[in-house]
Amino acid sequence: TSIIWQFLTENLVLNLCSIVIGILLAAFLLVPAFDNLFQIGLRFEFIEIRMWAFILVLLLLTTFLSGSYPALYVSRFEPSNILGGQQKLGGKRRFTKVLLFFQFLFAFVYIAASLGFIANEQYQRSKDWGYAMDDLLVLESASQATFSQMQQQLAAMPEVESVSAARHQVGYARKAVTLNPEREELQAILFEVGQTYCKTMGLTLHEGDYFEQKLRADDQSVLINQTLASAMNWDQPVGQELELGGNIYTVRGVLQDFHYGDFSKEIQPVVLTLIDLPHYPYLVLRTRPEKTAAVFARLQQVWESEIEDKPFTGFYQNTTYDNYYNIIAAHGKVTLFSALVAVVLSCFGLFGLVYLTLNTRLKDFSIMKVLGISEAGLVKQVLKIFIWILLLAVVIGYPLSMFSIKMMFGIVYPDHVPITLIYPTVSTILLVMISTLTLAILIHRLLAHNPITSLRTE
Repeated sequence: TSIIWQFLTENLVLNLCSIVIGILLAAFLLVPAFDNLFQIGLRFEFIEIRMWAFILVLLLLTTFLSGSYPALYVSRFEPSNILGGQQKLGGKRRFTKVLLFFQFLFAFVYIAASLGFIANEQYQRSKDWGYAMDDLLVLESASQATFSQMQQQLAAMPEVESVSAARHQVGYARKAVTLNPEREELQAILFEVGQTYCKTMGLTLHEGDYFEQKLRADDQSVLINQTLASAMNWDQPVGQELELGGNIYTVRGVLQDFHYGDFSKEIQPVVLTLIDLPHYPYLVLRTRPEKTAAVFARLQQVWESEIEDKPFTGFYQNTTYDNYYNIIAAHGKVTLFSALVAVVLSCFGLFGLVYLTLNTRLKDFSIMKVLGISEAGLVKQVLKIFIWILLLAVVIGYPLSMFSIKMMFGIVYPDHVPITLIYPTVSTILLVMISTLTLAILIHRLLAHNPITSLRTE
């Protein structure tokens, strides 16, 4: 009984030290880093009662689960058998090998997934938004007076190529509407814009015409996107009619599909109508190439000195989805961190398994060396301990990693980077290299070991 309690006490101290180190790492490194990635206001609260209750239960549970079996196993040893060299320690360690297999498998999947997320980040950044986002500035006008003054200021700037206005701005404001309410209902997105909005934004015309400056704001014509034309089953959409808000509108042109939200959202049917307001919520301007920063600085200077006491509300259109890109990058970093943790645990598990096996069979290997076995033969004997575990993890990890990546990407990204065998292949190469480096330390120790040291006790 005293041996059992001694063993459990030692295990309790080890687990307590591990938890203390884990708390310090979480509080001062992991939690701040995670919050920095996702900007969700995550904080480590040392005064949280429920957290400390959970940690206490975790400490007792891990102490019991990890220490009870070894304590009971060691307590059954007979001193006479130990002193006489008749006590058999260890065995085939099947359970340890099973745990090592799962460590390898998780490491394999996490490495492949992290590679996929990193590649997908680059793919998302290279995707086309459907309009010319660069050299585009947007200003939220706070009042009618502000709108008029800023229009005058912009007209006097030679660096500005075009100016337009809108009630709704791509990426910031839109309105959900129902088309054809008395017939076949269709949910769509409405943008109420000025006459030159499409050209200023760089929206590409697929067929038909843009709004013309000579058109009246009450003109009953609209622009639609390709998705709406497909949803209405129109082969020749220009000239077709649709009902919106109790009015009948004629399709003047069809725009190529553009993203008004981030890439995690599918493109819905879109309608653009003309609107004439004394005060538009948004002013949109396109600048000459490489003049955008200068125009932005000039706008800010004019705003702060002549127009409003409120904070400047201008922004670059190409920063609209910075948060989206940051989240995608965070996905890759979190997955990469998980892969590193899984690899480190696998290396520890592999090192421990081979180290214990070598110590148990050290005399066997010493006899082999005395009998003249070559270094290559000795290395082969060591590799046989773990090679099947790694091979089995790779064989199962290939389809499992492909399935996992497809499932995760299918949930988060409607359009994502193509998923190919390159990710599990690179994962295999990295895992083999890391395992080889881990084993090299123990193999070098075995090759340098003097067999006489082990055999002199016989």
